[in-house]
Amino acid sequence: MPDIKKILYIQHASSLGGSCMSLLYTMQNLNKTRYKPILVLINKSKIVIDFYKKAGFNPIIWPGITFWNYSTASASWINSIRVAFIWSRGKKRTLELIKLIQPDLVHLNSVVLSASAQALSQKKMPFVWHIREHPPKQLLKIRLNIIRGLMLKNIDNLIFLSKASQKAWLGCEGGQVIPNFVDFNKFDRLINRVKTDVPIMLYLGGLSKIKGVFPLIKALAILKKRLPRFYCLMPGSEYKPPHYWQLNLIRKLLPVFGFGTTGQRAIRLINKFNLQKNCIRLPFQQNIVRLIASCDVLVFPAIRPHFARPVIEASAMAKPVVASKFDILEELIQNGKTGLLVEPNNPNKLTEALYDILTNPQKAKQMGEAGYLYARQNFSVQNNIKKIIQIYDKIR
Repeated sequence: MPDIKKILYIQHASSLGGSCMSLLYTMQNLNKTRYKPILVLINKSKIVIDFYKKAGFNPIIWPGITFWNYSTASASWINSIRVAFIWSRGKKRTLELIKLIQPDLVHLNSVVLSASAQALSQKKMPFVWHIREHPPKQLLKIRLNIIRGLMLKNIDNLIFLSKASQKAWLGCEGGQVIPNFVDFNKFDRLINRVKTDVPIMLYLGGLSKIKGVFPLIKALAILKKRLPRFYCLMPGSEYKPPHYWQLNLIRKLLPVFGFGTTGQRAIRLINKFNLQKNCIRLPFQQNIVRLIASCDVLVFPAIRPHFARPVIEASAMAKPVVASKFDILEELIQNGKTGLLVEPNNPNKLTEALYDILTNPQKAKQMGEAGYLYARQNFSVQNNIKKIIQIYDKIR
């Protein structure tokens, strides 16, 4: 019987998202006769801890590892200065963890774990660096160049979610492109939808600016003039900000000066266009399968490029998609065949695409069927986990 190799997964997420789901799928689908997954969380987030525990994984909580925020939302200079001061501590904590666990291989689950990547590289420790984020555009590219330099030194260890992200980070080919994948047993196209004669859209971006909540609301206002009856399901869009006195004060003062938080401005816009009955704002939902089953189209109007897990989940359930036209999304959606891609931050174009699908059920069905086949070919767990295992075997 072959030795069981210990794979140490380091996860930085403080909230549930695509990276949590993707990592869970990876750990669940490992061959347990060959690999033993060990999960470490560097943020003590109850919702993330409970998420993994419910799935049968008991994470180790290991604070002190530096993570350099470099997400779609971009990071602040304040955070960059903070990271500069604690970079060495982050490397030290990473190596202390390695000494404690003594894994055969480390899997870093985000680009933000760059201090850990440098520590592992310098110690010649076998590791995989999963680059799940797309670099934001910035005038000063100091941070991008530092991380890119680390990547180029460890190019065979890299996993990107798309060719677009690979090119944006490296400026060339390198590493391996393995998209996120879908559990077709969970995202089952045969799940019955809620029956209604009112068209239903699904938007899974909450009240996030980068997910496109503002162009979406403006598009829905235009759409209402042509299609008076529709619903847009919006899980995660209940406005329940943290109740710290400083934040409460800011939220009270900003509207006085004509400003407001993203959530405040989004809700004001919904009220301004009288969309309260059309926009079904719901609490955060961990299980979105029923919502996808109930919709006629998924809308993903992001204003910045990033991998969209909701897109491939909707395709897995044979639902057409309307999304922003970014290179990364062109790898997930076949424009005109599995969905429609529109110019980002353009409410008029978004309206046209939504109206086209919602008023043409036959076209929507054909797109959904094509999307399902495309998802089966490109985003299945079985196909993509094999590619990850091949990287594990090669690096060891």
